[in-house]
Amino acid sequence: MTHEHELDGDLVDALLRLPERLPGEELRHVGLIGSRTKINSLRSRLRGRGLADERLSRLSAPIGLHVDGRLLGGKMPGKIAISVAAELLTVMRPQVEP
Repeated sequence: MTHEHELDGDLVDALLRLPERLPGEELRHVGLIGSRTKINSLRSRLRGRGLADERLSRLSAPIGLHVDGRLLGGKMPGKIAISVAAELLTVMRPQVEP
């Protein structure tokens, strides 16, 4: 996303509210990179703005594949990229294979 936490929050808020603004348009999955502290703060702010938990549940943050409750990948850019790609494959699988 961006280097500004507030702007990241505004973007995530807008994406998760798409069905309100464009009926029939909905993102099943929105990913955001960031520290757990940033993510927890963002979730709290979004709830404070009235975002429903059902919509908030579509936020994958920090983005990347989680194995046994832990984020796979680490902090190196290449490992983060692989972890994000693995998560996207997992999320998209039901759409690709019957």
